[in-house]
Amino acid sequence: MIKKYKSESGQAIVLIVLGMIALIAIVALAIDGGSTFSDRRHAQNAADTAALAAALARVSEQSWQSIGLDRAASNGYTNDGIKSTVTVVIPPGAGCGGSLGPYTGNTDYVQVIINSNVDMFFAQIIGITQTHNCVEAIARARLGAYTPLFYGSAIAATACHGEGTVTAWGNASVTTIDGGVFSNSDDPEAMKILKNENLQVDPDFGVSAVGGIDAPDDYPFTQVTGAEQISCPLPDDMLPEYGCDFEYDDFPPEGVTELESGVYCISGEFTKADLTGVGVTFVMLNEGIQWSGNAEMHFSAPEEGPTKGLLMYLPPTNSNEIRLNGTFELDISGTIFAPAADIVLLGSYEGVAMFSQWIGYTVDMSGADDMFIHYDQGLSWEYPDPAKIELTK
Repeated sequence: MIKKYKSESGQAIVLIVLGMIALIAIVALAIDGGSTFSDRRHAQNAADTAALAAALARVSEQSWQSIGLDRAASNGYTNDGIKSTVTVVIPPGAGCGGSLGPYTGNTDYVQVIINSNVDMFFAQIIGITQTHNCVEAIARARLGAYTPLFYGSAIAATACHGEGTVTAWGNASVTTIDGGVFSNSDDPEAMKILKNENLQVDPDFGVSAVGGIDAPDDYPFTQVTGAEQISCPLPDDMLPEYGCDFEYDDFPPEGVTELESGVYCISGEFTKADLTGVGVTFVMLNEGIQWSGNAEMHFSAPEEGPTKGLLMYLPPTNSNEIRLNGTFELDISGTIFAPAADIVLLGSYEGVAMFSQWIGYTVDMSGADDMFIHYDQGLSWEYPDPAKIELTK
């Protein structure tokens, strides 16, 4: 007897066809998915460039919103409400996920959000007709402004490292008004205050440091640590530009008791003397200041021009000390700025009028008795901080 067997060749064809259909479906979905991914990358690039364009327009005092929208449109996102919607706002609000970010409400930042729709081709077979992307970009658009040195502190030390860059101890009795005290050092003991009466600070400002503050446990004034550090060396924008109206080796000239307004560039010593000057800036090119004994000195910084509010300046190339020690009748207004030089304040200053700001590499107040330093932003030097743009997200 001859047995007959059924052929299985037809089943193989069916499996091959099903496999091909599955493979084609996977490839089709990959193509549609790739279109969605490609659009997301393109939309993000468009949002980034639109945010930067809007930020640049803002600092240039142009129509930032329309320029941001135009830049997005030039990249294919026309805000037509069908293919895409584009928002350009200052300050930033909620992002794509609906959550608020760290720049929310900050008018220094511009936010661009692009929502885009991508039509599907193959995925329509399984009911997916469109996919959606949402991307966000945030750019900083800080306007140029005149900015107080070291956060408007009455006393500040510029050194980025080192222990005790600001010290108040011994017989010191220093009080600040309308300004705080700041140390730029990241050392755990950047600022040292031995006794409460050594340094009494305006309660609205307190003391602050990048690093730590060593003060009495019951120190009654606000202490802030972990402050933002200003770079070392200082940015060029923060350093004054000046021209010399008068040039001297040693100063003051014999017999002079009253000075003309202007910038005095001094290459030698500045000797203590009974002296008055209104609208003056002293630039110590090579030497420091060593004033001791009694003297009547009445100085005020210029009220206009590039050295407005700058009373005394030691450029970063001059690291010679400023040391005051004596019983002064010192009536001054303006900023004393010595970014590379130590400032040592000694002696008695009872009844002295100091509407000033003291900034040195370090500041030692170990023997300054009855000193009141009244910071007045209108009488102090401010540096021209230029406009800046940067992509932050």
